[in-house]
Amino acid sequence: METKGAKMLTGDFTPQGKLTQHLKDVRLILDEATRAGISLPVSQLHRELLEKAEAIGYGEQDNSAIIRAIQESRARS
Repeated sequence: METKGAKMLTGDFTPQGKLTQHLKDVRLILDEATRAGISLPVSQLHRELLEKAEAIGYGEQDNSAIIRAIQESRARS
């Protein structure tokens, strides 16, 4: 959180690790878990938030931009 937390607080989403790439990795993890018969509910939520952030335009930004999807979800509740 030292690096990503600061990026989230300042809104500096200059890519160190692109959100889209992170999403690809989370999807691979979930695919392997499914093949192994393992449920990973927290990783599933992680995927959903990354997908939301990608859908609202943050795919090419740093993966810390996931905070925008979290903020949008909270605003709707």
